[in-house]
Amino acid sequence: MFNQVILTGNLVRDPQYRTFANSDTQLLTFTLARQQKSKDGARDFGALFVDVNVWGASAVNLADVLCQGSWVTVGGILQMDHWKDRGGNDKSKLRLMARHIIVHAASKTKRDEHDHAMIDDANRGQSPSPDDSDDNDMGDEIPF
Repeated sequence: MFNQVILTGNLVRDPQYRTFANSDTQLLTFTLARQQKSKDGARDFGALFVDVNVWGASAVNLADVLCQGSWVTVGGILQMDHWKDRGGNDKSKLRLMARHIIVHAASKTKRDEHDHAMIDDANRGQSPSPDDSDDNDMGDEIPF
């Protein structure tokens, strides 16, 4: 069975970062919001809110970057959480367990010097921005 989801949206509030002392495991949680509209933009279906969990080294890396309003694309798997509330009623909620996260260049981040960061499982890589290119002055020559 294939359970892969990709969502793009903005963080509703600053993410919460936790380290579990008994296992030295890191967890970053946040809620992603996406406005849902029809293809022609005429109908507004309201907002979709999805809770996201990021584990391990990715959680550590993203904790220093993400903040409320950050624009991200998250890929991962859906997990259904079940619990009983104080009244004994059964409750459930879908949660996205992140495997890949892209923080978009136009995104609001904690560290403005990182225009575009990509977190792929436990590895972090940065895409070069146009401003990072070498300043090779080629004059009027066509570079190909």
